[in-house]
Amino acid sequence: MQLDEFSNSLLLLRLEETALGAAVAVAVVMLVLPLRTRHVLRIALRSHVQAIGAMADHAAERLLGEEDQAGGTLRGDARAVDASYQALVATAQPLRRNLFGSLDAEAGQMMRLASASRNYSRNLVADVEAIGLADTETRMQIEQASATLHDSIEVVAGAFTGSRDATYTRSSALFDRAELRLERGFAVAGEGQLAIRDLKLIDGAMAGMAELMGLHITDYDTSGVPGAVRHI
Repeated sequence: MQLDEFSNSLLLLRLEETALGAAVAVAVVMLVLPLRTRHVLRIALRSHVQAIGAMADHAAERLLGEEDQAGGTLRGDARAVDASYQALVATAQPLRRNLFGSLDAEAGQMMRLASASRNYSRNLVADVEAIGLADTETRMQIEQASATLHDSIEVVAGAFTGSRDATYTRSSALFDRAELRLERGFAVAGEGQLAIRDLKLIDGAMAGMAELMGLHITDYDTSGVPGAVRHI
């Protein structure tokens, strides 16, 4: 009405402009927004891993009999893990499927490992409640294993938003030594084996995340010296 013109050429021009705008919108959705969402997802994954790490630290303290320091915090840790996982699920949802409906493989694998670590953490809270005091050597082995797990979880958390030129050291072999002593009765209560196994499962889930990110993976041998580094 403003141009006092209504012709096929004008209609074609409007269709071309609409198509161009739609193409730009599709490009932004496919190329720009996913990059931002992936950055937020990495931050959410880092927060979740840090929550798992805090729980593992406090559970190890409780496992060593330090109830005054750890006993009152485990339930709070469990709530923090649940909250971080729910935030992670909400953040990852846009990346679960791309424009053509297929699953994002890496996001799916990360979410499965995050879900597994959350379940292992819930089991850990329940299993660590009934632990009795262990002998001195067993305590030292648990301390060494939990310190290794702590450092490795920090490596994974840092790799989500920083450099990935790092090494994840598996702590399962160290926990195996402590578990063996618990099986032989070197503790007041035998339920400690369940908590040790939960910590080993958490170690496995964290190692899986490290593998997906291309970190170096190394096993800790029973002599206390890290084994040969292998890149996966």
